[in-house]
Amino acid sequence: LKLASIPVELPSRLRQAIGMKAYKEAVRYYVRTRTTLQRYRNFPSFSPIATECEEIISNLKALILEKFNSNDVSEPSQYSEFVSLLLDLNESPVELRDKFING
Repeated sequence: LKLASIPVELPSRLRQAIGMKAYKEAVRYYVRTRTTLQRYRNFPSFSPIATECEEIISNLKALILEKFNSNDVSEPSQYSEFVSLLLDLNESPVELRDKFING
């Protein structure tokens, strides 16, 4: 029962964390439930939840990539955090490296 409640709550948890700019927390929530979402994706009650979570995470990845590529990063540690989050979200390490090098 507890396992089933986690994915149901996930979309609102993701939105809340992203709204607070707690991107690391949002990624952590998603990564911890990603396997469950994938495993039960074919169940009619889980499919919309999985789709909604994927859309939220796709938007988060775009947001993080935008910040990563912007010149507004004030601390070098922010780049490191962005890279870590993007890698956790299965972004290609080679593409990240190329984006970092090419500025």
